[in-house]
Amino acid sequence: MAGYAPSTLSTAASGRVFPSKEVVVAFAQACGADPAMWEERWRLASALLGSRRRPDDIQSRPEPLDDDVEAHMALVPERTSLPATLPPEVADFVGRGRELDTAIRDLGGRGANHGGRRVLVITGPPGVGKTAFTVQLAHRLTPAFPEGCLFADLQDKPGAPVDPGEILTRFLRALGVLPEHIPGSVEEQSALYIDIVRNRRLLIVLDNAFNEVQVRPLLPGSPTCRVLITSRRVLYGLSSTRTLVLDPLVGDEAVELFVRVSAQGSPTLDSAEAEAVAELCGRFPLALRIAGARLEARRNWSVGHMADRLRDERRRLSELVAGDLAVRAAFALSFERLAVDDRLMFRRLGLMPGVNFAPEAAAAVAGVSVLAAEFSLERLVDGNLLQSVGPQRYRMHDLLRLYAVERTRMEDGEADRLAAVRRLLTWYARTSHAASIVLMPARRRPPLQTLDPASVPPTAFGGYADAIAWFEAERANLVAATTQAADVGMPNAAWIIPSSLLAFFQLRKHWPDWIVTHRVGLTEAREAGDKYGEVLMLQGLGIAMRELRRYDDAIEHLLYAQEAEHDLGDKYVEASILNSLAAVRFDWGQPELAAEEYQRVLAICREIGNTWGEATTLNNLGEVYFTLRRYADAAASAEAALSLSGEIGNHWGEGFALHILGCTHAEWQRPDRAAEYFTRALETRQAIGDRQGEATTLTRLGDLLNRAGHRGEARELWRRALTIFREIEDPHAGEVAARLGSSRSSDADARPGEALDARGTQSPASTSVNSSGST
Repeated sequence: MAGYAPSTLSTAASGRVFPSKEVVVAFAQACGADPAMWEERWRLASALLGSRRRPDDIQSRPEPLDDDVEAHMALVPERTSLPATLPPEVADFVGRGRELDTAIRDLGGRGANHGGRRVLVITGPPGVGKTAFTVQLAHRLTPAFPEGCLFADLQDKPGAPVDPGEILTRFLRALGVLPEHIPGSVEEQSALYIDIVRNRRLLIVLDNAFNEVQVRPLLPGSPTCRVLITSRRVLYGLSSTRTLVLDPLVGDEAVELFVRVSAQGSPTLDSAEAEAVAELCGRFPLALRIAGARLEARRNWSVGHMADRLRDERRRLSELVAGDLAVRAAFALSFERLAVDDRLMFRRLGLMPGVNFAPEAAAAVAGVSVLAAEFSLERLVDGNLLQSVGPQRYRMHDLLRLYAVERTRMEDGEADRLAAVRRLLTWYARTSHAASIVLMPARRRPPLQTLDPASVPPTAFGGYADAIAWFEAERANLVAATTQAADVGMPNAAWIIPSSLLAFFQLRKHWPDWIVTHRVGLTEAREAGDKYGEVLMLQGLGIAMRELRRYDDAIEHLLYAQEAEHDLGDKYVEASILNSLAAVRFDWGQPELAAEEYQRVLAICREIGNTWGEATTLNNLGEVYFTLRRYADAAASAEAALSLSGEIGNHWGEGFALHILGCTHAEWQRPDRAAEYFTRALETRQAIGDRQGEATTLTRLGDLLNRAGHRGEARELWRRALTIFREIEDPHAGEVAARLGSSRSSDADARPGEALDARGTQSPASTSVNSSGST
């Protein structure tokens, strides 16, 4: 301690005055302590005292200082003013009640000492109203934080994050620290800030956070403080936080916001058009505010006119601009933060034909590997430019999709866009082809040589369930892809995709999709002069018309297919069309003629080695024989079909054969054997997703139970069958409904001597929905 007078050292040790930095450092060196650490402590204490009192007050304080910060601050008089920088509430804020309740609960309720997470990150896509929601939430929470609220926008201008040191400087000033006592480095500022707010009941709101690095120095760490953070991306790097993802408004909230902003709340408001505006705005609050503001400023516009202007996808984003508010600008801010690879992925997703998609489809359209696509998609989800809607499924909001379309048109050449679409359609065509093989493995498939080489391998399927699930998930995309293939000049894909869908449609129906895809494929095949594609599309339409009982249309399409087939000279195709025509004959009440035609088909199939066609035709013959009351022949045909179907893995054929055998044994008055066959048929059909077949067997098993006097059990099976028929919009729902109605009458039991066809309908000539129209 050389160089210091004893009186100076004595005064410093007494605590009567605040010692100089030099004296503190000298004491530390003399005691063997770290001088740098004690210099930092001196700076902190000096700033703390400066934030509470004038410098002249410090010198006259008689009580000794304490190294513990909390004890030290307890000696300092309280501030006469509290920080209150929170913006006012949004006047026309609407809804979000569920999200507000969730946020308050996650933060431990409305009290600062009620447990819960200390930090809540509010995120969501651009334009979803994160700031408005957070300000509303903060105002609800402020009564629990009597020592003030600190608010900071962490974005200086679009795309430019504010340095955390600048935010800390603002906060320290708001907390009363004199400018000359604010340290120069972010680390020192953060340490001072943390000590000042420790044990104080403060609410801190950090809006527009760029990333975790920007936010960390601003987190107080005190159990009495709560922090609300808004960010365009999920902040995984922050510990002990809760994340709340805001989605677009739901229910009537979107309409209510639009009506409030537009001042259109009159009794004459067209609610349907207001709902249309809400949908066209994607239910994004920013878009709704802009649309409402534009309408409010143009009193001669109606809500319907606003909706009409938004319906044009080419100009929708341009319509959603009002003053300095623009949906496009909000999207651009998030897009421009992306890495180069993710920007490419985002742009190419605008070329997707459907609503949601898998990573393999994204890989194809972007021209990258599946693994690279998965990582890129997840980063887009983190940036709230994409939604994860299930395992390996993603969805882009409609307005964001329009923005992606804009960006790909701006930045990607026409040749690059066309190549991307061709890769995608090729993947859909090849993968749907692979899935159809799983559903009906031995059935002949169209050749794929005319398709482009696969840039992404087709999805591999583990079995029926996987293939059915893929078709269900991709159905809307495959329908859209068929039209897109026509638009970009890929006629082969335009008919190969529907051809592959046929196996799925025969199991699950989806009549509108079935018909529209085959009509598009038919047009493209004809224009390209592709006879094979034309025949397949005509036959697919004929099968659909038959199942819908539009028999005239069915015959017309099948005869056209037969005429086109003559140019091919393909025995396989010939047999398949004859099979379909025979099925219509049967439904039309001509079982004898149908039996003759099926025999011709059977001979052709055996001649050319078409095992699938042979098994299918044997089943069809079994059903015809059953209707003709030739039960022994019916059973023999069904047994042969069952054996052959088992050999080739044709589970669809197995279920059909078991069903016919159940019907036959029921007519032979062998209810136990019949029930056994029906049960096996039901299990098989349920396993492969054959909903129509499932309903058919449920109906016939109900008939069996009804005959035996088990009316309650029969009605339950009929109700299950009716539910399925109605769900798939099958015309046979009426027949099952009639059964349920008649079962309540006194003569509910079917007469034992009355023959029932294999469908279970009490008329030998009724439609049989089991017979296959395609071999």
